Amino acid sequence: MPSDLTAESEFSSVRRSMEMLGLAIFWVKPDDGQVVFANRAAQKLLDCSEQALLGESFCAIDAAFETGGWSEFVAKLRQAGAVERETVLLPEPKRYLSVAINASLIDVGGEEVIIYFARQIGDGSAAERAVNAQLELITDSLPILIARVDRNLRYTFVNKGYERVFGRGGLELVGRTMREVLGESDLKGSERYIKRVLLGETVTFEHAFYRTALGKRVIRGTFSPDTSEDGQIVGYFALGQDITSEAGIREEHELSEARAESAKSQLLGAIESLSAGFALFDPDERLVICNTRLRAAFPLIESHIKRGAKFEDMVRRYAETVESLLNDTAARDSFVAKRLKFYRNSTGNLVYSAPDGMWYRMTDHRTPDGGGVIIHTDITESKIREMQLLEAKNQADSVNRIKTEFLANMSHELRTPLNAIIGFSEIIEHEMFGPISEPKYVEYISDIKRSGVHLLDVINDILDISKVESGTVVLDQDLVELGEIIKTCHRLVTPRVQDKNLLLATEIAEGVPIILGDRRRITQLLLNLLSNAIKFTADGGHIVTCVTCGDAGEVELSVRDSGIGIRAENLARAVEPFFQVDGTLARPHEGTGLGLTLCKMFAELHGGSLEIASEFGAGTTVTARFPANIVQDVKTIAERQVAEG
Repeated sequence: MPSDLTAESEFSSVRRSMEMLGLAIFWVKPDDGQVVFANRAAQKLLDCSEQALLGESFCAIDAAFETGGWSEFVAKLRQAGAVERETVLLPEPKRYLSVAINASLIDVGGEEVIIYFARQIGDGSAAERAVNAQLELITDSLPILIARVDRNLRYTFVNKGYERVFGRGGLELVGRTMREVLGESDLKGSERYIKRVLLGETVTFEHAFYRTALGKRVIRGTFSPDTSEDGQIVGYFALGQDITSEAGIREEHELSEARAESAKSQLLGAIESLSAGFALFDPDERLVICNTRLRAAFPLIESHIKRGAKFEDMVRRYAETVESLLNDTAARDSFVAKRLKFYRNSTGNLVYSAPDGMWYRMTDHRTPDGGGVIIHTDITESKIREMQLLEAKNQADSVNRIKTEFLANMSHELRTPLNAIIGFSEIIEHEMFGPISEPKYVEYISDIKRSGVHLLDVINDILDISKVESGTVVLDQDLVELGEIIKTCHRLVTPRVQDKNLLLATEIAEGVPIILGDRRRITQLLLNLLSNAIKFTADGGHIVTCVTCGDAGEVELSVRDSGIGIRAENLARAVEPFFQVDGTLARPHEGTGLGLTLCKMFAELHGGSLEIASEFGAGTTVTARFPANIVQDVKTIAERQVAEG
């Protein structure tokens, strides 16, 4: 690799040699198209200083890259080594330069650049710009479309009328090719006129253009050759008048029958390609059209399913083929009457099973003119899946019932001995029937009681979840003041808070209303949130219980702590049953992972929701949101109580 000094020297040397050339030269970075050098000839060509060009993207100057393609160009250049082409440079609005470009990849001082040699092939002189300015002033006031196009079919001038029809400003049109502006289809329709004008003929025509800002427009146009001083055709002038309204009536009249025939053909093709049987009847209940699938669905009466056949006649023919109706005239008449009544008075579905075990759905629709549409669909597979799903659901429901009953029975069986263990432990712990001489026994009996209480809490949580899942929980609704519940819960957890030297605070917004809810469930919800906060907050931390009103009238009860927090990837799973943030057996915090699950269920039983916001290592906020429809107005309650005496 050359040193920086060597590279700078090489760069300066190459630059000096380029400055001496009379050909316009640009250096461009291949990765982003940024101009890093422009010699004097290049500056003169674009009529600007090198400082104005440095750092600019060459894609903004070269019209060929206005719509992208730089990466593809660089790839082509790497493969071919050099590329020659003609393009248009746009150094400023309303000014264009037709140039021949020769591009190559070179290494200058260890850095790869694209070197552009540009040679002007058109007359972009000041005289032409003056003529264009005068032409623009005159043509912009005319109610017609005017444009000039060079031999490469690239726009070099457009007036305001042209801009209006094609929905683009002059800056977007000048320098672009007709293919880019008109699109492949519109250009193809104009090619025969373009060929003639470039041969020197003046051409007048009428043509429909579809890719305009105004939709389809019919233009009456004239193409006139543009010749140079030496008689060479260098392009053409296009003049046009929008005659859409005039041509529209004539065109619609000429194309109406063709459109109708095409639409009919498309409709028949679409009906025939349907995966279901289809039939259309007129207001007199005569068959207008049907597809092959409908005929195939009724093979025994297929010969009677034809255009003009009466719906009632086809139903009677079908009834005569049904085995269960063959020898029962009254039953056949009843079947026909019910089918006709449904068709004439209803829009809906008839589902039936065939003797071969297949299932079908017959869907009737009324048309605006009083006719009818019948769609006949084979639903055997979906019916089988439906029956399988129903069977699976019944089995799942049965398993859930068995699980719920098992949990209820087991809870009862476990609660009885646990209550005995807890009760006798408390008697022994408090030495109610005499002192215990060995202190270790007192310590052990305290451990036994604490373990029994913990196990009883787990059993109660599992039973509560089972009840909610089975839908057997009925809320005991009452008027609940959240401030009172907070006081009660804070008293219950105060010993644990003091053991860890935590700060327990309350924030209740002014004017928080009373809610209609289950006092016991809301108390249990808050105790669970507080227990989690105490458990996962280090000694000396703080916990705040808040009550606020939301923008939609809902009431929000939240517990905010400064604890260990929850990792972002675990937030969604935090409310899953038995999920532990720390899933190892050596985790420092005991628990079953049911607390937040129960909180979410209790909030949802009240029509609300539970949200968790947490930052790992900074704390967690859990919010139970109660909906506005259970919020009670205090004034209204007081008035009702007075009225009730």
